[in-house]
Amino acid sequence: MAARNSQAPHRVAMVLASPFPAPRGTQAWVSELCRALGKLRHEVHLFCYGEGLGGSLPPEAVIHRAPVVPFVRADLDSRPRLARPFNDALLLSTLMRTVRALEPTVIHGHNHEGGIAAAIAGRVLQVPVVHQIHGSLAEELAAWTGAARFSNRPMRRASRTRAILNRGLTKGAGGFGSVLDHLVPRLADWVLTLDQDALETASLEKGRVTVLPPGVSRPPYLSSFPKLPEDVDWVVYPGNLDPYQSLHLLVAAWPRVLRELPRARLALVTHDDGPKELATMPGVCLIRAKSHMEALSLLGSARAVVIPRTGGGGYPIKMLNALGLGVPVVACEPAAKGLGKESGVLAVASSADALSSGILRLLRDRELQRSLSTAARAFCEANPWRAVAEVVAGVYDLVCHRLA
Repeated sequence: MAARNSQAPHRVAMVLASPFPAPRGTQAWVSELCRALGKLRHEVHLFCYGEGLGGSLPPEAVIHRAPVVPFVRADLDSRPRLARPFNDALLLSTLMRTVRALEPTVIHGHNHEGGIAAAIAGRVLQVPVVHQIHGSLAEELAAWTGAARFSNRPMRRASRTRAILNRGLTKGAGGFGSVLDHLVPRLADWVLTLDQDALETASLEKGRVTVLPPGVSRPPYLSSFPKLPEDVDWVVYPGNLDPYQSLHLLVAAWPRVLRELPRARLALVTHDDGPKELATMPGVCLIRAKSHMEALSLLGSARAVVIPRTGGGGYPIKMLNALGLGVPVVACEPAAKGLGKESGVLAVASSADALSSGILRLLRDRELQRSLSTAARAFCEANPWRAVAEVVAGVYDLVCHRLA
């Protein structure tokens, strides 16, 4: 759908069933959209969990937090936890209690829990509902359960039993996620997806779906923040260290890079603690940035950024951050989402050999570095968040007109 001028400013109830703000891709996406919609004169009210994980709030949005209750953590990461459904229930209660008086023109739900809460509120109040798909729950749940480790208590044939249990749990979690991937978007009047893969995963009809990649932020002024030393060929992996990021490929690829380029170093710029296997390898350092701006500064001083993710759900927001900073990216093809050298991305096959070859090629070829850096900056200029917000506002116009 092409961008168009919104008929009138909307009052939007944005629903995100997660801590906010947080240094994670979905929260960054929502924050940027809130800012861009606010600058287009739309009134945005964001409903979220009772706590955040750090970062700045978008001043263009009014934040409505679910209450924090004793013994139930609200500062959750992305892994499945028992506290999550309790926070979801508190968020839904806050939404239902507030949204009637708010009288929004549209409710915009993000991910599965936010989509369900938005659909319930929309049906009760007869307000149009837009659902935003950020990724595949089937892939994420399967990745988390596949990484699970059962108790080490002695048992007969323990390793075989654990393997059987792990396979069964992974298959069941993936199946449950797949059901929700298909069901939740159908509760909305219109669906926004970040890419074609998400549309196909959910088997959605194209008549009420808009495929809309995220925007790219222009880099802020970063000269006062720490940078990586210039006398080293730094490769940065940015973002969380969750299982769905396919970091096992980077574990397998990095020794070859270091063997052929001993000066190369890999920096894991993250807020997470593990995984220990990658963080303790030779030539690798774990850097926990104190702020989002510091993380961007470290990212912007790298020779290259590496994105090993092989799952097809959602855009790696940190890849877009790198392109906005003019840093070339080596990414496995599913994560590249069709972006190539014309966008500043060197897309490679989903294997350790291809990943190491891509990193080595980029570190050795300074002319390729310069050309990809120039392409990345041009890509940033061509894909501002304002254009994304204009398309989203056009979707709001459409669903409001259909239900009028």
